Amino acid sequence: AVSSQVRHDLLRFGIGGPERLKVLPLGLELEPFLSCETQYGNLKRELKLNSQTKLIGIVARLVPIKRHEVFLNAAALIQRDYPNTHFVIVGDGERRNELEALTRDLRLADHVHFLGWRGDLSRIYADLDIVALTSANEGLPVSLIEGMAAGKPVVSTRVGGVPDLVAENTAGLLVPAGNPFMFSQAVCTLLGDSEKRLAMGKVGREKVYPAYSSERLVSDIGSLYDQLVSSKLGDKL
Repeated sequence: AVSSQVRHDLLRFGIGGPERLKVLPLGLELEPFLSCETQYGNLKRELKLNSQTKLIGIVARLVPIKRHEVFLNAAALIQRDYPNTHFVIVGDGERRNELEALTRDLRLADHVHFLGWRGDLSRIYADLDIVALTSANEGLPVSLIEGMAAGKPVVSTRVGGVPDLVAENTAGLLVPAGNPFMFSQAVCTLLGDSEKRLAMGKVGREKVYPAYSSERLVSDIGSLYDQLVSSKLGDKL
């Protein structure tokens, strides 16, 4: 299982037994995100935004479980207090047309940027002030690990393995799923406190690297195989 919460959920649903379920967190190639500050400003120039513009970003497939409508409705509320804020949606999927229509209905078309699939995520995270996630459920979200490695604070729904990853009020703020108002309030709290954003970003980076690096995952898998082989050989002796 990729997190303790996922293991707990599997056991709760009667899938496997305690002795057959081990937690092996994700391991990613995080090095590009550790130095993404060198790319600061590139995304804002691409979007023709000035350096003072605040950017909130969500990196997720455009599918129902990610609940982008919560992100967009929260964006409309955030705009009232922080009109110089823009929002980027990275990813693509079946809901794109629907979400673009909602953006127009909310009169956010000039402030929301649909970037589609991107291969330059370190460049994108470099310019984000806050990394957002509004999912109804998650195992262990890759986008939050990457964003934290980039030194960015997180505002996310408190679902699945997210609390295992994000130390609440330390590396980010967590809110109940499906509540745009509470999500917007959390974002506004961080937008109004640059020192807190920097401090949370530092804590987040220290949390995920090297703990969620590819090297750690390879090591863990090797150790697990060694344990299983030793156990099987022991049974035959």
